[in-house]
Parts: sequence; structure tokens; C-alpha cells
Amino acid sequence: QLPAGVAGPPPMAFELEERAIKLVQGREQDFPVKVRSNVPLNAPIRIEGIQPLGLDVSIKGAAVDAKTNSAPVQLSSTFNSQIGRFDMVMVARADLGGREVRVVSPCITVELVRAFALVIPEPRIQLASGGKFVLEGKIHRQSPFHEAVHLKVEDLPMHVTSAPVDVPPGESAFRLEFQADPAAQPGEHEVRLAATAQMEGRKDNKDYTIPDVKLRFRIARTSND
Repeated sequence: QLPAGVAGPPPMAFELEERAIKLVQGREQDFPVKVRSNVPLNAPIRIEGIQPLGLDVSIKGAAVDAKTNSAPVQLSSTFNSQIGRFDMVMVARADLGGREVRVVSPCITVELVRAFALVIPEPRIQLASGGKFVLEGKIHRQSPFHEAVHLKVEDLPMHVTSAPVDVPPGESAFRLEFQADPAAQPGEHEVRLAATAQMEGRKDNKDYTIPDVKLRFRIARTSND
């Protein structure tokens, strides 16, 4: 009892090799899209993208190469683009005998992720006045990000020091050393581990940052106190 009909193939058809994309926050990425034409067209096929409103993500369309039937659609995001998943579609437009025809692709899922993350097994730091502590961790990078990462601990209590470290490209492990002067007073504190990096290929010199990692910092009394 449902209405039905018989129709010929659409004038154009998408051939998507992938329907899931991982886009790094602050980077650009080309997404190859192939469109096959089933009828002669009067002009090149133009591809554009449509994503949900309110997303700080740009989709730069392109014309389909008649020899390869493909176009490099470019996705780009800013440092402040909200991470998470969203769906988008591609729209192919062409002139067929003076009439514009449009074909919409299946949904494509985009996962917007941070360029890197800090992996710290234990976010608690404990040392005695006059003592030392070494915090070890790793950096998990998302391809194609591979640049160096600068680490610095903020909000340290008085008489406690920790030198910033730079994790070179291609390396993941890091060590942060903490030194408490004998004058450091016992107590518990919350400190922040800040991580920044510069992204290759960007025209600005603005540092890319991720949310600070909060650490519990405890200075214990010495046995002589």
C-alpha cells in the first residue's frame, strides 16, 4: 500500500572509499571524493559539503577532475573547534541540459580530536621537604601531528621547583623532576601541568594548547619534624 515507482539511475553517483574521518583540531585535511557521471554533462561537477550549524569546521569544495572522477575536498578546524563527532554530507552539482542537478552522498562521520593527549599513570605527587620526586608520563599524538610538545607545571607551592621540559618530535616519554626546598611547608595543593605546541604549516605563531592536567601535590613532613 506504499507509493512506489520505477526510475532510471541518477545522473551522478558518489563512490566513497571511506565514510569515517578523523580530523585533528587546528589542522587541515584533504578528503578524496569520487563522483561518477552516468550521462553527458555540460560543465564540470562541483562538490560542496554540508555540516550541522554551529560547528567551527570549514569544508572547502572543489571541482571534479574529469579524468579521475575525483575531487580533493578540504576539511579544516581551528584551535578552538569543539572536539567530538558529527555527520556531514557531500553535494554534487552539475549542469544537465541547462538544468542544475544535485546528488547527495551518504552520511560521513567526522571525529574531531585533539592533536595530542598526556598519559599519566598516577596524578598524585608526594615528596618530603628537602626531597625530590620524578613524574613520568607519555604523549599520545594523533597523526599527522608530530611536532615537539612543551610541558610546564603551574601553581607550584612556595619553595618547590620543577623545570619545564620539551618532548622532541618522534618521542613520547617524558620525565618531570620536582625539588622541594627544606623550607617547603607540609600540605596538599593542586597544580596544573600545561602542554603547548606549535603546528607545522600554520601561518600564525600561536601555540596550540590542550586543557591543563590537574595534579594532586602533597608535601609531607620529614621524620625529623
